[in-house]
Amino acid sequence: MSPLRVFLWRRRRPLAALYLVVLLIAVGVVYGYARYVPDSIDTGLTVAVRSTFWHDTFREVQRARIDFDKSQNATDPAERTRLLRNARQRVEMFLGEHPSVQPDRLYTQAIVAATELLSEIHIARGKPSRAARVLEALADRVPLNYRLRQLEAEAKVAAGDLGGAADAFRDSFKLALNHPDVAESYLEVLAELARFEDVVWVADQFERAVRRGAPSVELKVGPARSGLQRRVLDLSGVPVEHGSYSRSVTFYNLGRGARSTVSSPPDLLADWDSGGPLFVQLRFESVYEQLEVLEFRYWTRDGKRSTLVLGADSVRTFHRPHSGVEYYVEIRTDLDPSTVARFEVDYRTPTQKLSSDAEAIVAKARANLGGGR
Repeated sequence: MSPLRVFLWRRRRPLAALYLVVLLIAVGVVYGYARYVPDSIDTGLTVAVRSTFWHDTFREVQRARIDFDKSQNATDPAERTRLLRNARQRVEMFLGEHPSVQPDRLYTQAIVAATELLSEIHIARGKPSRAARVLEALADRVPLNYRLRQLEAEAKVAAGDLGGAADAFRDSFKLALNHPDVAESYLEVLAELARFEDVVWVADQFERAVRRGAPSVELKVGPARSGLQRRVLDLSGVPVEHGSYSRSVTFYNLGRGARSTVSSPPDLLADWDSGGPLFVQLRFESVYEQLEVLEFRYWTRDGKRSTLVLGADSVRTFHRPHSGVEYYVEIRTDLDPSTVARFEVDYRTPTQKLSSDAEAIVAKARANLGGGR
């Protein structure tokens, strides 16, 4: 019998007792963590650990973006080539370590951002066909993201594949019928292919969608996440909400183009018992970009009205990767929710209409069809 086995045999009783003690301590730690640790700290630690072992989630993509941006301003061809190569290798390594789209939104968002950047790198290197392939592959796995199909179509246009571009624009347009940029790009490709009936169909669908597609917004309120979790999210580079939202209300048929206002209902902040400063999130639908938050007004419970100064640190915007048709705005205040009776948010969204060039394409198509369409 080996010396180690003899040692373990002679001390089997104290070792068994030690094992039992360690097991009980582990059970107690797990129970205490689940029972007493706040959700905000739990989520923050989870993100911290996952970000560490998944190579900082967004940081790798951000570093590659920095190299790519530098390459676009580089005057030395050798330096430009080096920076593009570094950016490409970093992004390809990141995507190679994340071969599948994770159900967690954080990693899906990182993968979408990395793929979009990789396509830009391929186009900068004069390889639009390769850019189209990587975008198409991801669009097949994230089928509701109109932007991936839009970028795929633009890459195919650059590669001279107008037929493939028309197919990709069609898929993107069906996901975002009232998106002016998608509609106009689609119309230009169809005009190049002399598909005049399709031009008229796209124009009709766009106008119909604009009439029906008034913006809606889900207004959410809740306390800020813990300071630890917010710091972890910032260090991870994760562009997601920093509030823990528990109450919401939805408004439909909102205005577009002019200044519009969303007001909190009287009972939204009633009987508030959550700690932490007030955070507000607005989840817009049928709004794609260029949304501008103009003013945040609030009334305290004693009737006093005040206006919150909005800046880069207090207002954040982002999209979800699974669709791209939802526009998120988060307003981070330092207000005590128990003192706020109600609030209003003024915003402005862009109008949705075709440019004069696009309207000329449609008019020409109608003329070629005999003016009866």
